[in-house]
Amino acid sequence: MERNGSMKSRSNFFQYFQELVRRLKTVEESAELFTELSNISQEMSQLEALIRTSFATLDNQFDAFLVQLDVLSEIIDFYRTLARTKSREQAWNLIREFLERQIPHDDGLICIRLSNLDPEFTYLPETPEKEPYYREKLGEAELMSILEYFRNRDMAVALNNVRQFQITQVPWEVFEAHSLMLFPLIVRGNLIGFGALVRKEKPFMPQEQSVLNLLSPPIALSLYQQFYLEKLKGRLFKQFKTKRLLADVKYAEYFDGGPVLIFAVDPRGVILHANATALKSLGVDEDYLLGEKFVHLLPPEQRESFVQTYRTLEENQRRRFRSRFQRASGETLILDLYLTKVELKNRFSLILVFGVDVTDQVAADSQARQTELLDEITHFSRQAYGFLNELVQHLVPNLSYLKNQLQDNPQLINRISAMEKYLAQAEQVVKRFLSFNLPEPAAPQKVDINREIKAFVEKLNARYGERVEVLHALEPGLPPLEAHPEAVKRLLGILTRNALEALGDRKGYIHISTRSVQQKEDGLRVGSGVFLEKGRYIEMVFEDNGPGIDARHVQNIFKPFYTTKVENQGYGLGLFFAYNLLKQMGGSIVLRSDEGQGTRVFCYFPIRGASALARQKTTAETKTQNGKQKAVLVVDDEYNIRSVISEVLEMNGLRVYTAANGQEALQIFKKHAEEIGLVILDMIMPVMDGRRTFAEIRRIKPAQKIIIISGYAHKEDLQDVLSAGALAFLSKPFQVKDILQRVKQALN
Repeated sequence: MERNGSMKSRSNFFQYFQELVRRLKTVEESAELFTELSNISQEMSQLEALIRTSFATLDNQFDAFLVQLDVLSEIIDFYRTLARTKSREQAWNLIREFLERQIPHDDGLICIRLSNLDPEFTYLPETPEKEPYYREKLGEAELMSILEYFRNRDMAVALNNVRQFQITQVPWEVFEAHSLMLFPLIVRGNLIGFGALVRKEKPFMPQEQSVLNLLSPPIALSLYQQFYLEKLKGRLFKQFKTKRLLADVKYAEYFDGGPVLIFAVDPRGVILHANATALKSLGVDEDYLLGEKFVHLLPPEQRESFVQTYRTLEENQRRRFRSRFQRASGETLILDLYLTKVELKNRFSLILVFGVDVTDQVAADSQARQTELLDEITHFSRQAYGFLNELVQHLVPNLSYLKNQLQDNPQLINRISAMEKYLAQAEQVVKRFLSFNLPEPAAPQKVDINREIKAFVEKLNARYGERVEVLHALEPGLPPLEAHPEAVKRLLGILTRNALEALGDRKGYIHISTRSVQQKEDGLRVGSGVFLEKGRYIEMVFEDNGPGIDARHVQNIFKPFYTTKVENQGYGLGLFFAYNLLKQMGGSIVLRSDEGQGTRVFCYFPIRGASALARQKTTAETKTQNGKQKAVLVVDDEYNIRSVISEVLEMNGLRVYTAANGQEALQIFKKHAEEIGLVILDMIMPVMDGRRTFAEIRRIKPAQKIIIISGYAHKEDLQDVLSAGALAFLSKPFQVKDILQRVKQALN
């Protein structure tokens, strides 16, 4: 019983415990529920706050939408007004006023360029007076940097701190802004410019940026239309004017008588048509030319090449061919031919040949090449002269100095005198080769060429009158040449000697003529075929009736050592000398000859305006007004020459300054200009040459007396300094007595 009772009470305890556990679970579930309810309550509160915020935001957005609708409505009205504007200025005024109403600002600028082909940007500042300022400060590079920034952007950008903006190439201080709003101007996807709004105090707001994004497309389109219409009007006006000008032009007449030679040739090469210009240029009539083969107009050596050219010509293909043509008068014409092939109604092909006369151009190029070659040869000869001259220019003054010092030793003096004699002979040989046997360079003088020719002809007739008749036909009243008289005589002698040698032992004539000619434009001179620049010239023609010269030799006739004579009958230097003499006078020379038909040499001397002789005379008069000076400045880069001259002058009681180059000479001259009575100046020196030194000394002291010394110098340089007033020129090597005599003459 007790056992049963015990089991029962244990069972009751477990039931009680289970009930207790169940109730505890129920309490726990209730607590979780309450926690969940609390969380839900919090979420509901957050949801309520979010809903309230959303409604507030929607209200704000709706209000903003209504504002934008108002702005859009105004933009539509604004655009309708813009569409009725008649000018660019009127449209810009409307845009400026509308921008100010919608987005208040202190200043603004629009820059626009319709295409890259336009020469420059158009600046539209809100303050018109500031346009020059913006043009100066914002150039092409700065504007292109801003456009590049908007290359892949189509929205406005607000800059509330312009100094931090990434376009560093633009000087933002130009706008004097606290805040800046930039916006692109885009039409049909093309960026045509940009605009800028400026505020000097407060920043721009985001809603203003949105408004500007709405405004920029109609602004861009309106400006584009106005600019394009203005440009189109200008183009149409030009086309209208051109059309009016061309209304009376007869195209058929122009192509028939224009500057281009036109031939129509069939596939066999037969000429079917030639325009009037072609007939006139060739000097033939239509009956002579039509029906002939075009290739027969060309020289025989070019015919096969030309036939191959036109036979392989394809339709619409162009070929170029240069050839010589013979005029009916015998003159040569050089044409650039352009060939093209056309098909007429798929049944007949035609070759059109267009010819452009390039005779003058070819002659000018050929003459320029010849001049360049001869100048190079002349330059080489001068260099050779300089190298050879160096062998004696150091010896001669030193020997002269030793001779003066060794007066008590007759035996040595005799030896030195013998050395001086042979050195003098060597000097004269070299000097004659390069100076064309002329005396030392001097300032140009006025030369009456007709008088020189008459005197020359008298001498020739007296000497050769029995064998050769020398005639002249000289135009009276010719203006004088500015030249060295001996150079003119030397030229006459060279041309006469060539004519006499051509005639040989046979009887013949030499005819010399002169006349004044006017070359109206750069081109070939009719008759001689020489290319002359525009200007006035004296034409001198030497003509003989000798055997003439083979055409193969004519092109080389002015080269040195080139001769048509038999061996040991000349050096071939005469016409080379003649070429250089004419070149020094600023003229030209050309030889025309055919075998068996005699020879003509045409010489052209330019007629100048201002006279260099008058300039020298004025300078000389100025020099004679200055008082005597005792000091002499010797300028030479050769120490031996410099020291010998200075010692000789000091021995004769003169004070001497020396300088090794032009720069040193100027430094000394600036300090002692008042006491330096004479400058002895070398022409070829390092650092600063004699020509520049001469000019600088004369700039400091215009009346300064200067003697030029040189062993190797360009004749043009010597002529220039002598024309500018140099007292004299001494060629190295020189005798001590010569330099001493010139110095005493200059100072006294």
